[in-house]
Amino acid sequence: MRKIIILVIFLVGNIDIFAQPVALNIKKPRTLHVGANISTLTTTKAFFLSPSVVFEYGRSSVYLGPNLGIDYLHSTQSLGLHLHYQFYPNPKQKRIDFYFSFDMQWIKFKKEETFFDIKTNYIQNTMGYGFKLRIYHKLYFNQNFGLGFVYERKHYNYHNEPNLEGSRVNKFSVTGLLKFGIGYAF
Repeated sequence: MRKIIILVIFLVGNIDIFAQPVALNIKKPRTLHVGANISTLTTTKAFFLSPSVVFEYGRSSVYLGPNLGIDYLHSTQSLGLHLHYQFYPNPKQKRIDFYFSFDMQWIKFKKEETFFDIKTNYIQNTMGYGFKLRIYHKLYFNQNFGLGFVYERKHYNYHNEPNLEGSRVNKFSVTGLLKFGIGYAF
């Protein structure tokens, strides 16, 4: 019993010794950025432009902005919302920083055909890894890739059949995300 108590005190004491210098030296700079990202999802077959405002605090960054997209197969446009979180596990460097990311997008497509309309809503969540490269002073480039899932809800509305109720299709699928961006820190 005595050996266990000595071992616990030794382990807790060592954890405390290592934790104090790290906790005392953390600086939490607050900065505001503006930027734009171009991204694509493997399930939607579209490119998205996401102008965003970025709030950075300590080792975390949060991006928020609209999501404007073009489906390159059907030439339809979309509108949505983009929320992105980055966590930097290492202290900030002068030139390049690597980060883990969580990305959430809500996207709404509307496609009009001759006999029916298709309204599609996507909710996409991905987790990934990326880097931020400072190009010049406060100008930076970022790149991110991730994997996750997407919930897709399609609603078909038929024009010539007023008595026929539109059909709905709901599905979950795996998705991939590839994103490139450029931004400026104030």
